[in-house]
Amino acid sequence: MLNTEENIIGKLNYIGLDLNNIPTEIMEFKNLEFRPKNSEEIKYYKVYKYVNVKDIKILISPTNRLDAIETRYAKASPIYEYLDSENEENTEKHTMFLKMLNDININDIEYLEEKQKNLKNHIPFEIKFSKDYLWQVYYSENTNQYFMLAPINDSEHEALFYVLKKQLENSNEKIFIPICYENYSQEYLKQKEIEEIERELWLFAKEWPITYEVYNIDNQKTISVVGKANIYENIKSLYKVELTNKEEAFEFYKLLKALFILQTELPHYYKFTIKINDKGGIEFFHQNKEKIQYENLASFIKHEYIKAIEKSVKTRENKINLEKNIKTLKEQSKQLEEEYLFREKQISTFLDCKKTFFGKVRYFFKYKKIVEEKQENKAKEQIEVNKQKIHYCERQEIKENYTLEEIITLYKQLDSETSQVKNLELDIEALKIKNQKMEVKIKNSIKYIKEIDNHKKSIFDFWRFTNQDSLMMLSEGESVEENKKHLKKVFNYDMDIENLAKKIDVANRNNLSKEELESVFIASTDIIKDINKILQVKVLNQESLDNLKQQALSEEKLVSKEEFDIFGGFTNSTEIKNISSKQHREKKRDKYTILGITQDTTLEEYGEKLKSITKNIEEALNKSKNEYEMPIYKIGREMDNKINIFDINAECIIEDLKKVETKEINLYKVILKEDSKVIGLSNIIYYDNTNKTLPLGMDETEKVLIDKEELDLKLFNEDYNNIVYEKNGKILIKKICIFEYK
Repeated sequence: MLNTEENIIGKLNYIGLDLNNIPTEIMEFKNLEFRPKNSEEIKYYKVYKYVNVKDIKILISPTNRLDAIETRYAKASPIYEYLDSENEENTEKHTMFLKMLNDININDIEYLEEKQKNLKNHIPFEIKFSKDYLWQVYYSENTNQYFMLAPINDSEHEALFYVLKKQLENSNEKIFIPICYENYSQEYLKQKEIEEIERELWLFAKEWPITYEVYNIDNQKTISVVGKANIYENIKSLYKVELTNKEEAFEFYKLLKALFILQTELPHYYKFTIKINDKGGIEFFHQNKEKIQYENLASFIKHEYIKAIEKSVKTRENKINLEKNIKTLKEQSKQLEEEYLFREKQISTFLDCKKTFFGKVRYFFKYKKIVEEKQENKAKEQIEVNKQKIHYCERQEIKENYTLEEIITLYKQLDSETSQVKNLELDIEALKIKNQKMEVKIKNSIKYIKEIDNHKKSIFDFWRFTNQDSLMMLSEGESVEENKKHLKKVFNYDMDIENLAKKIDVANRNNLSKEELESVFIASTDIIKDINKILQVKVLNQESLDNLKQQALSEEKLVSKEEFDIFGGFTNSTEIKNISSKQHREKKRDKYTILGITQDTTLEEYGEKLKSITKNIEEALNKSKNEYEMPIYKIGREMDNKINIFDINAECIIEDLKKVETKEINLYKVILKEDSKVIGLSNIIYYDNTNKTLPLGMDETEKVLIDKEELDLKLFNEDYNNIVYEKNGKILIKKICIFEYK
């Protein structure tokens, strides 16, 4: 139902429309000859332009914007038919227009007007902007004409009335809008090449980007690739790659394609990382150190090819020496087998000759000479084994440039040779064990022969005796290998956090006293600064206590010393509260109550209370250990404090990062080993549990408290990156200096 006539007249006056005197420019309309494409409609806006409002013809369609373009365009009519109240054929359309006008909110039109003023001087970093879907503007190539296809059945019509208002004002204003159903011009890059860039960037950034073709107010074109990238573990940053000409676009395409091919074809040798530069773009690094640009791509490939040749030469040299060694070991194995067979034959002959005295004499003279000859030959053969290694040398002419095909072929060949070397090493190890076992058997056979009178006259007894140490030797080897293996529980945030949080909460409830829980809670607040002053034997400032009293006063929690709460922390409340959608009836801990802050609290009393709290924290740390080897994170200018609060989830520190005003910030990562002293800030830290309704878990925060001095931290890696993020509608770039400790 329409509002009063005065309301409609007021809105007509606002947009400057006189229904009895419609401007000729709006009444005139030529056929657009727009041909909707048969292919699938573009799912997101790809092209953004500054378009003069005068150049936009307005069509109104009794559909909504989600209907197929063919349907919307087929049912569309020029706006003058909706403004015509004289012709009976247009009566229904005119009524629809008045209803749309009645429903519109002038504030929404003014919001678009203000938005376009801002967009006139500044294209958004992410290109798209809020409510860009309102601009249902298309382009007809046949007539070189922009037109708006305003859907009646949508509830938001401010874009239609904004354009109409500007046209009635005879404005030459240019507005920044997406052009619907428009594809890339393909002047810089072909459609297939853009799709390849998006797919290849996904490999490095871990998220799919969107490519836009953007025209500035002077109609200069830029290809903008916008997305998010993992800059450090699960911390993500915005980025935008801007390609302002065909040469720049093609160079970026070739660089990205080359790195993509190397990493996918040779994943064991290449893993490129990306960093955000100080302009919000991305840069590629090899082994996190060497920056790869298109200008040095050819020299990088050449350098990598030469490295591959060096690896190949070393591998072939190793292979030749291993083949030599395996040949020697095989000869040794053959000789040992022959010697063992000789010992076996010797004992068989002895058992036969031992029956008569002359047989013993004949046996003694025959085998004594053979044994002496064998020992002499064995000494000579040992000298042959100890020869120097062979050095392999291969001459190859170095070319000016190498292709990706050449380096991939070389590395594939190197993989094959490396596999052969590994097989040879395994064969050598097996032969060494075999020969060692045979040497033990021969040693035992000699011992058996010397003591043959003490044994049964049986060849079976000989076999058992000679093999007696082989199984023992083998079992010892297995036990040594077994002792080297130490399986650790490694923390995986996505899989383990829920279970870990519950375990931590259970441990805190069972192991920590009420005073210890309250003390850890105090350390989780801004009072941690004063706690660290106490631990470092520094003087507390009166200002700290005064600020604390002022906070308590503003929160209406500052009481006089005479006032006394007879209930303490007890509550019999039946009020249902929620913590991460879990219901309970527990009271949240209050730092002013725990600290005993009143109007009359002195600095000395405050200091004594903090000393008691630090003692409780130390006792609590001695009772608390982590179950997993796990990383924890913190941002700040430095990490000099003894007691620190860290996040289990790196992604959570982004919100803390946004609060820091400086352009550079440190990120600290500590890898905690199993059984380190650490207190998880679980639910019981933040709530009492008098009513026994507190859910298990870490729903308030996913943070932990550590004593830095107890952990004996060692810095093992330093790095940096930039992060691009939005704050209060502005895009900010901040440098992150990364320090990793064990």
